[in-house]
Amino acid sequence: GKIKKINVRSGNSLVKVGDTVSRGDILVSGIIENMSSTQFVYSSGEIIAETKRTFSAQEDYIQNISFENGEIITRYTLNFLNFKIPLFLGKVNNDFNCFCSVKNLCLFNKKIPIKIAKEQYKILEKTTMTYDEKELEQKLENNIKNQIEDFNLIKYKSIDKEINYTKTGMLLKITYICEENIAEQNKILL
Repeated sequence: GKIKKINVRSGNSLVKVGDTVSRGDILVSGIIENMSSTQFVYSSGEIIAETKRTFSAQEDYIQNISFENGEIITRYTLNFLNFKIPLFLGKVNNDFNCFCSVKNLCLFNKKIPIKIAKEQYKILEKTTMTYDEKELEQKLENNIKNQIEDFNLIKYKSIDKEINYTKTGMLLKITYICEENIAEQNKILL
């Protein structure tokens, strides 16, 4: 990226505003040299740069989706030392999301080595969803927005949008000009 702002908290900046840098370049050194001495410190700071990133998402017009239908099956298990004793018969045959909680049992306000595990199986139903072109494009844009949130960008602006149609769906690519903190703290072993 192209450096827009430098804020060095510790160390010696090896770059200046306006410089273009690549991944792996050393931006702030932990070596500070004076006329009479050399000092080693942990380098830290923020280097804000303008970068260019392309995000993409691809999906089909017809999709199989699963959703919780509201049915919940609850099962309990007694855990004694390393033994698990099921307090139910049978098994859950459907697709499900499972949530488990464990509670220690107490006797005279003292924990004993017996636990009760409560497993809740939220039953899933499958259905087929068909999207039209505009709906699928909106879904892909939302997917890309979620990807952007994972990058903790300071700001970003879309500069190019490319849609490629496949036999079964759509591929969306959006290119952004971003401002982000590109500093990564790494140890350099001598």
